[in-house]
Amino acid sequence: MAESSDRLITIREVCDRLACARTTLYRHLKLDETFPRPVRLSAGAVRFEARELEAWIAARPRTIGPTRGPGRWGVRAPAPEAS
Repeated sequence: MAESSDRLITIREVCDRLACARTTLYRHLKLDETFPRPVRLSAGAVRFEARELEAWIAARPRTIGPTRGPGRWGVRAPAPEAS
């Protein structure tokens, strides 16, 4: 994207770019150390740096087609044992 490196974007814009709900965004913030940290402008205003978000998106592994991701909270259930 042709963004200014100084552009700050809202939580809604972050969710739009990630195609995720706000809850999922907060989960990324809590569990993913590589996820960009927000910038607090005031008590009620939080923004993210667009270039940091774009770099995070670019660094994520790409998958093709449907995949079975990790279970709830990023923990994969153990595979069933073969009998």
